[in-house]
Amino acid sequence: MKQKMRQAFTLVELMIAITLTALLLTLLYNTTNTITKSGEKYLQKEEELIRNVQKIQKLITLDLLNSDINSTSISNIEPSEPSTILIHTSNSLHDIETPWVLYKTTNDNKLLRIESPYKPKLPLTQQFSPNIFVDLICNKTKKFNIYKTKSEFLVIFQCQQNNPVIFRLTLQ
Repeated sequence: MKQKMRQAFTLVELMIAITLTALLLTLLYNTTNTITKSGEKYLQKEEELIRNVQKIQKLITLDLLNSDINSTSISNIEPSEPSTILIHTSNSLHDIETPWVLYKTTNDNKLLRIESPYKPKLPLTQQFSPNIFVDLICNKTKKFNIYKTKSEFLVIFQCQQNNPVIFRLTLQ
C-alpha cells in the first residue's frame, strides 16, 4: 500500500507556529519599548542640562547688561583664581536695589553667585551677614570667565560635562 503524501499542516503544527510567532513578537515589542524608554530618559536629561545652561546664561546676561559700566570694572579680582568676578548691577534676585554681585568658583568647582548691598571684602570668610545671599549656580564648573572690552563682554563658562558656552554681549 502506498502512503498518501500530506498536503497540509496539522493543527498541532499550526498552534506551535502561532505560539512561537507570538513569543517572538512579544520579545521584539519589549526590546523596542526598552530602547524607547532609555532614549526618552536620555533626552529628558539632556533637555534639563540645556535648560540649566540657558538659565545661567540669562542670569549672567541680565547681571552684565544691567551693570553700571562707568562705575563698575569687571575684572578677575584674585589673580591666582581667575574665576572670581565682581559686578555692580541693578539686577537682583533678592530685592536689593543695586547689589554687588560676586561670581566665584570654589575649590570643589561650584559656581556661586553672592549678592550683597555693599562691596564684599576679599578674601571671603565663612561668616556672612544677613544681607549677603549666596546662590549655587552650578555644581560642577569646568570654566568660568568674563572678559570686558570697551564695547562688549565675552563670557565663557562650562558647567558639568556640557560643551563650553561662549557668548558676547555688546554694550550700547
